[in-house]
Amino acid sequence: MLVSKKLILIADSKVAKFYSAKGDKVQSLLKGIKSSTWWKLFTRKRHNNFFQRMNVTSHFLDPRHDAKENERKSFSIEIKHTLCKILESYPAEGIIIFADAKMLGELRKTLDSALNGMVCKEVIKDLTHCTLQEIEGHLKLI
Repeated sequence: MLVSKKLILIADSKVAKFYSAKGDKVQSLLKGIKSSTWWKLFTRKRHNNFFQRMNVTSHFLDPRHDAKENERKSFSIEIKHTLCKILESYPAEGIIIFADAKMLGELRKTLDSALNGMVCKEVIKDLTHCTLQEIEGHLKLI
């Protein structure tokens, strides 16, 4: 299903870019954001004490999360807020998302039902460093 006025979201765990498109033509970059590092303040370093040795199971004081998961989760929330602001000024009929698999899964969890209803296509591909012509080429293939 192709819609005439689309918003293209290209994201990975560090960078997100929002493009406007009509048909199969990418028009312009609406906004680009980079992930902030505020989440690193809340992660604790491994509990390092006198009894700790290599190849020993983790201690109960060790954090139970992965730093990259935290980064993806916080950045997907930031993407959601930016997407809402962009849709106020650029009313699109549909959203096409290009992202790697883990970031796409995190975006699915983060976006609310109204935004998920606007998503017309999801593609597992990292295009964050591609030019407009390369993005148009991938857009024509879907």
